[in-house]
Amino acid sequence: MKRNRRVFGLVGCAALLFVAVKCSKTEAPEGEPMSFSTAHTQQSGELTFTPPEGWMEETPSSGMRRLQYRLPAASGDAELAVFADIGGTAEQNVSRWISQFTTEDGGSVADEAKVTQEEINGLNVTMLDVEGSYSGAMSAPMAGQGGGATSDYRMLAAVIETSTGPWFIKLTGQRDSVAEWEDSFHEYVRSTKLK
Repeated sequence: MKRNRRVFGLVGCAALLFVAVKCSKTEAPEGEPMSFSTAHTQQSGELTFTPPEGWMEETPSSGMRRLQYRLPAASGDAELAVFADIGGTAEQNVSRWISQFTTEDGGSVADEAKVTQEEINGLNVTMLDVEGSYSGAMSAPMAGQGGGATSDYRMLAAVIETSTGPWFIKLTGQRDSVAEWEDSFHEYVRSTKLK
């Protein structure tokens, strides 16, 4: 009798497991092909972007960069880079970027920095607009000749939240250069989509 109960218990568990697996499968509408890519990319958090006209794509200068562009401008080229997997929350990175800027006399620019939140194509995005003397440049064209802070700089940045962590878009350059490409920057950020 005990053996029969155990057999019935095992059969019942197997039946429940079969039903659970069957219910969890995504069924395509009849006559339409099944697409696995959408579900996969939503889980992976991989993003696509559409660069505006005039941007010059470059080979990323470090392994941390997914994409890199040179944005030509009369007052000096600006640079846009896309990062992922660099750690930290949106708030931590935005705070760090703001701390890389100071006023001309060395004071904090935190009160003048503009931080906003919006939703773009279903993704939460934190936007930053900050300017002043910039000491956070890593690549030669952005660092200035003396290697110290470069005055009259501006950064437009976006932190895009995905299921596997944030992606970061940063446009940096001379204030006038960044102003020249400001609309294109926002166009680029608005083009963000999950693959």
